[in-house]
Amino acid sequence: MRGPFTIVTRDGRAVGPGRSTVALCRCGRSRVKPFCDGSHKAAGFRAPGEPAADA
Repeated sequence: MRGPFTIVTRDGRAVGPGRSTVALCRCGRSRVKPFCDGSHKAAGFRAPGEPAADA
């Protein structure tokens, strides 16, 4: 994600990324969730193809 954005928890608390460009974790192994820390590389995570059309 790039540009102005706000990520919030389920209870509405803002989560500050600490930078203006971030990647969100999809593999579930990041130690800094919801942000990516590169853990997917060691885990061998591969995202499936294109996102679902119902998004």
